Amino acid sequence: MRDEFASILEQKIIATNVEATLIVHRGLYIRNPDNLDEKLEKIKRDIGNVTKQTEVTFEFGVRNKEELKEKYNIDLDQLEQLPFQVQVTYTAADGSKALRVLTQLKQTTEDREKAEVNAIRSIIAENHIRSTANDMMAAISDDEEEGERTHMRSKWSTPTVQKQRVAYMSNLNEKVRSRGNYELDQFNERRWNTASSELQSHVITSR
Repeated sequence: MRDEFASILEQKIIATNVEATLIVHRGLYIRNPDNLDEKLEKIKRDIGNVTKQTEVTFEFGVRNKEELKEKYNIDLDQLEQLPFQVQVTYTAADGSKALRVLTQLKQTTEDREKAEVNAIRSIIAENHIRSTANDMMAAISDDEEEGERTHMRSKWSTPTVQKQRVAYMSNLNEKVRSRGNYELDQFNERRWNTASSELQSHVITSR
């Protein structure tokens, strides 16, 4: 722990006041981390200072196909690619302000297993850990006027949801092994197991 903390302090800041905005196709949605039941087409994340090791994750999903046809005349089954765009504003080390726009088209597939085994597991695992930690923080609010702490546990911050996330990663690891490309994404499964186990303990004790 001490060595990891020292390593973080040694990381050089390459940009400050960083904000990232993700925009997705209307057929998709982004989950709002502040209201997990809210589905957005665009979301802005205030990141702050950034180093070369900084990672930011977003959760997105597919909207109801029948609703898309009725409201927007969009047939997802006919789309072979979907666009993603990230707009990043920041202050560089020399004090100049800049905007960088990254746009990519991603291939669609009806084969969920194909999509999962070709995903970068380290990003999925990192998002699971951050999501659980954020859910726990959101589930606790301080009522300063009455001087007492009120626990507002939602369905997202329960041990059951954390177990589901851990089970998902375990199943994904098995799928990747069966495809023979287990080492390709350099995913540190031992570190994931340790981190998820510790987080699960915190979720249980916070009830």
